[in-house]
Order: sequence, then C-alpha cells, then structure tokens
Amino acid sequence: MRGALGLILPPLTAIAVGLAIAVAVALVVLQVCALALHLRRGEVGLIGLNVISIVLGGVAVWLSTTWRQRTKRQK
Repeated sequence: MRGALGLILPPLTAIAVGLAIAVAVALVVLQVCALALHLRRGEVGLIGLNVISIVLGGVAVWLSTTWRQRTKRQK
C-alpha cells in the first residue's frame, strides 16, 4: 500500500517528484529478487504476480522519467 502511495502522491502533489522514480525502481528490484526466489524454490506457478509487478514498475519508471523531462521543457 505504501509503495503505491509513493508512486502516486509525489507526481500529483509536485513535491519530491524524484521520489516516485526511486520508489518505482525499488519496486522493480524487489520484484526481481522475489521472482528469483520463487524460481530457485521451483515455484514457477507463483511468478505471475511478480512479472506483472515488474512490468508495471518499469512502466512507472518510464512514465516518471518522460513526464519529468516533458515538464522541464515546458517551464
């Protein structure tokens, strides 16, 4: 829940926007580690949520960086 708030609130409030990028990168790293753990344990059926989280975290990083660059150009 807190991770989701860390992704949503900084861009909406325009306070510490770089924090959203850091949270998204941390989410991707955490999910990659969780994916590796599941694969090491042979729990292949449980990696679906990890893959979805990695993709969504990657999209959040990409959108945060492109949105940040776009707002800098408009100023």
